[in-house]
Amino acid sequence: MTDLITAYKNFLNCGSAGITPRPPASEQQIAEFSEAYNQEHNIPPPTELLQMARIANGASWGDEEGWGFEWLTEVTQETGPALERSINLLPDGCGNSLIVDVTSDGKLGPVLFNSHDPMGITIYAPSLKTFFEREMKSATKHGKILLDETGPLELLFNFTDLGLNYEQVMAGTSKGLKSYAKKIGSNHLFVDFRTCKTGLSFHYHPTKKEPMARDWPALRDGDNLIFAIPLLEHPPTIVQRIKSLFGK
Repeated sequence: MTDLITAYKNFLNCGSAGITPRPPASEQQIAEFSEAYNQEHNIPPPTELLQMARIANGASWGDEEGWGFEWLTEVTQETGPALERSINLLPDGCGNSLIVDVTSDGKLGPVLFNSHDPMGITIYAPSLKTFFEREMKSATKHGKILLDETGPLELLFNFTDLGLNYEQVMAGTSKGLKSYAKKIGSNHLFVDFRTCKTGLSFHYHPTKKEPMARDWPALRDGDNLIFAIPLLEHPPTIVQRIKSLFGK
């Protein structure tokens, strides 16, 4: 039994905050999800995900509003190609969700908050094991899940801009980041999440003075949590066009 499976069982059975395990997934559910996931991503779903689903296909807690999560629901997420293999953990019904990153060899990674407005991601927990341990600690100590404090995950909108332009990357000390930046090109914003610290976050939204990224079209350095976001220049304004004519 892995540490994650142990943490999952402890979370389900902690007896606090109304945490109630869902029934185990059937072998037919597992087979159908596995086939769909494999067809979409060309790899089988993470083994530990299926192990957890066989124990309990998620959990619910709190009052009759039905807070909770369920495994084996969606095989693709609204994240763009950089996080397309991720597993849906907890949607908020408004287009945002907690997701679990999945590497190319089918390993589960950090728990991320995926936001669509503003566009961005936040590391909610460095691993799924940490996620369950932290939520269980809150349940046993305070009688409620940490996520109950967020309502529709609203408290996770505390983004800070961590993106580096090409010149800043080249002036830095990270060989890995420099290598990726050289490969991708200078017309990108680079974000390095490799430390996986809880609360590390990034958003990018258009302003009148800056380039903009649309629909989170992030690229990714393999399984590394290094992202490159294409920068799209704003079209020139009428005033800028007039000035360019007189400048010729």
